[in-house]
Amino acid sequence: MLNGVIGENILPITIRVRSAELEFTLKVYNNINLEELIQLIAFRINLEPQKISVKVVEDTVIRRVDRLKFNKDNPNVKNTLRDLKIVENSALLIEEKDPSEVEA
Repeated sequence: MLNGVIGENILPITIRVRSAELEFTLKVYNNINLEELIQLIAFRINLEPQKISVKVVEDTVIRRVDRLKFNKDNPNVKNTLRDLKIVENSALLIEEKDPSEVEA
């Protein structure tokens, strides 16, 4: 997966991912957008991307980020992992969305 260019703001990171069935790590660059990350995870856990809820597990808080695909200041720009403060060794909790939340 790591086929980008490393630079001052573009770094390879390892993300820990846990779902109900699996626990694994992903090696990605911090400049990929959230939608790309969700697609990678969906493929790995065999679930449709629109059915995935992504939460970042931090020391004292759990942040849901799957709703933050676009930048709040510029809705034409997709958020990257760096924008969402997903860093080296971040832990992600993957859950299946409630059917009422699933985008058609």
